[in-house]
Amino acid sequence: MVFIFLGILVYFLPAINGYTRKHPKRDLILLVDLLLGWSLIGWLIALIWSYSGPNYSKVKIIKCPHCGGDIEASYTTCKHCGKSTEELQPYVPGQ
Repeated sequence: MVFIFLGILVYFLPAINGYTRKHPKRDLILLVDLLLGWSLIGWLIALIWSYSGPNYSKVKIIKCPHCGGDIEASYTTCKHCGKSTEELQPYVPGQ
């Protein structure tokens, strides 16, 4: 039973990595992993793809008090409502 769980975990490692790093193409990585992961080449492509690009899990997110949209702290205006972000406070998930 443990080997089955570890096998599934390793099989979906590229998708798990893509989702934890908040990769912009994480859904496509999951699709490639799901459909082509059985072949070593498809799995390696998905794994390398999941590590490519910036790590978005470390981006500071703030919540717009005007519309409630989540935006990066480096933005000067809200991308959802277009209002200034000067008065915005950092958003801590779960609060």
